[in-house]
Amino acid sequence: EQLHRVFGTLRKGQPFVHANARRLRRVAAAVFAGELLVASMVAFNQFYAKAHFTATGLLFDWSFNIDFFAVVLGPIILAIAEVFAAGTRLDEDRALTI
Repeated sequence: EQLHRVFGTLRKGQPFVHANARRLRRVAAAVFAGELLVASMVAFNQFYAKAHFTATGLLFDWSFNIDFFAVVLGPIILAIAEVFAAGTRLDEDRALTI
């Protein structure tokens, strides 16, 4: 929803609004939180399987793995949010000049 609203302002030709930087920060937070949630759920499921299931010849192990892509994607989205915030400030300054 947040990205949809950002793209809506882009389509209107008004990308530099205060809300877009806030929206992109929310998207970055969702990427970080989502990755932590997924990694936690996978680790819990692996731990549960190790504790409750046995099979001859199978070894259940568990680990907490974070996806490298999400670790890189979050800061990139935060950087884009800061670009939008700076663009908004510049656009407001430009609007005040004659």
